[in-house]
Amino acid sequence: MASAADRAPTGTCGCTRRDLGGCVGDLNIPPLGGRYRGGPSGRTGILIDLHHVTDPATGVIHFTQATFRDDAPSVRTRIWSIKCGGPPKVESMAAEARPLSEKEFADLIDRYNRGTSLSDLCRELHRSTVWLETRFRERGVRLRTPAESQRLWRQQKRARGAVPKGD
Repeated sequence: MASAADRAPTGTCGCTRRDLGGCVGDLNIPPLGGRYRGGPSGRTGILIDLHHVTDPATGVIHFTQATFRDDAPSVRTRIWSIKCGGPPKVESMAAEARPLSEKEFADLIDRYNRGTSLSDLCRELHRSTVWLETRFRERGVRLRTPAESQRLWRQQKRARGAVPKGD
């Protein structure tokens, strides 16, 4: 029997949860800034980020994560996500296991120092954050604290107009 990824046409979702009915692509996610009801306890949220991992050869989406900001007025802003059950698909085991050169690490460190998040770098590499944190520490890179990461994330989102200044 063919899997969802084998049957999915270009631009559609072929994640591992599609056959089980748990695919984020089937949830009618709104465009950025749109409202969505269905978060924790039926909350309504505003879509602030949508991430897809797509197979470049076929155009089939293998992983989707949607991040929302709680729409309810409260003392504290809540952020929540829904995502496919499986991890992003790695195109080949060789790509995952391929060692990185020092030049590639220098580029990653430079991008991290310029504000790219550790998570974004890991998604590109198909590696875990623990793996990249360890390699950065071995090279003497100062990792951002959670507070610094959150502050940087807010600045970047604010620059794109996704987070109001009052939050």
